[in-house]
Amino acid sequence: MEKITSSNNNRVVMFSKLNQKKYRDEYGLFLLENYKLIAEVVKRGDEIEQLLIDESKQDKFEKIIQKLYEQTIILPSNIFAKISETVTSQGIIAVMKKRDETSIASLCGRILVLDRIQDAGNVGTLLRSAQGFGFQNVIMIDSADEYSSKVIRSSGGSIFHLNIAHTSEKELLNLIKRSDLAVFTADMNGSSLYETHDFPQNMMLIVGNEGQGVSTALEEASTNNIMIPMEEGLESLNAGVSGSIIMSYIHSKK
Repeated sequence: MEKITSSNNNRVVMFSKLNQKKYRDEYGLFLLENYKLIAEVVKRGDEIEQLLIDESKQDKFEKIIQKLYEQTIILPSNIFAKISETVTSQGIIAVMKKRDETSIASLCGRILVLDRIQDAGNVGTLLRSAQGFGFQNVIMIDSADEYSSKVIRSSGGSIFHLNIAHTSEKELLNLIKRSDLAVFTADMNGSSLYETHDFPQNMMLIVGNEGQGVSTALEEASTNNIMIPMEEGLESLNAGVSGSIIMSYIHSKK
């Protein structure tokens, strides 16, 4: 365990940069700022690079500090606040390595595709629902970074339990052409979800951008466009809610 008291310390500067995606990509690291999730990581035996503790709250975390004594850095509250992204921090942050990238070619079973989902809350909700409803594989196309603090919080830590791959639209279209996957897209002009009865185990569900929906090319490659029937007066649900409803219904039919 060590204590750092300077905001100009190289590691403090680097930790602060991890709130930006380009530096998470550059260093291959991300910040996990939630005691419950950190405790689960420790219990699973996943590697934690550094454990950052606000010195004013150090007494609360003695047990976990003892387990990760060599990795622990104690920081004054004002320096800890420069790294933390939460308004009212718990006083603990884990610095972790990003997981190895999953190849889309290795994915099978039920696959969720996020097509340019920009809102971190929607991405987190969809990842959490994917874990809950049996879509263990996720492909992301130009969507909000799953390692951002907001996505991690809203996903409830689901990023640690899913196989997540990143690809381009072109590569996904090639995968669809080569595979025997049934492809479903969430589409307001599609057929009713509740009148669609065949949801095979090997399938792909594509949820599209909040404003534009699924891209034209992916929609044309789909074998089934499905929609959620709603009362008049509401144009649409947000991507997180609609994708979750569809996954829940599909899960109930297995």
